[in-house]
Amino acid sequence: MRLQQSEWPRPQVLTLEVRDWDGSSNNFKRHMRVANLFLINGCTRQTVATLYDPELLMTTADGMLIRGTEVQILDKRTHEFVQMWLCRPTIYNGAPLKPFDTSIPAFGQP
Repeated sequence: MRLQQSEWPRPQVLTLEVRDWDGSSNNFKRHMRVANLFLINGCTRQTVATLYDPELLMTTADGMLIRGTEVQILDKRTHEFVQMWLCRPTIYNGAPLKPFDTSIPAFGQP
């Protein structure tokens, strides 16, 4: 389900990490790529979201769209959802980023 722009969650300042995960150390029993979003607070790092087998769909001057599979346990059953993240660079001096240009066809509303 594609969310309307009014339904997009509020932006968060997080750290994106994409890494390879060896099949001998995961339940999937295969090598895979994983993208994690972390909230870093001092010396602690909290995982906010994880995508498995992420793929870079599009990049623009001020953002990139990543798609992958999110896994959740609901009612004691494992569910897989295709999820897309819009990731944008931050400005370290605290100035807000200009609104994202949703007129780009990949991001536009149907």
